[in-house]
Amino acid sequence: GQVYSYVLLLFCFGLDMILSFQTAYFDKSQTLVFSRKLIIRKYTSGWLPIDLVSTVPFDKLVKVAA
Repeated sequence: GQVYSYVLLLFCFGLDMILSFQTAYFDKSQTLVFSRKLIIRKYTSGWLPIDLVSTVPFDKLVKVAA
């Protein structure tokens, strides 16, 4: 039930993060960027911090560390 839903949600967020490192994007001049280095740079300076905060189970890590 609840544990299954939680694990499924974490899996989906994790998969989204992996795919975000692989997904081309349009730059300011509307050119599609395929460079892996530029894709990684854009993602890590944009959505990655938000995705990490929403995906990493900090409540569980605190319990394990305590």
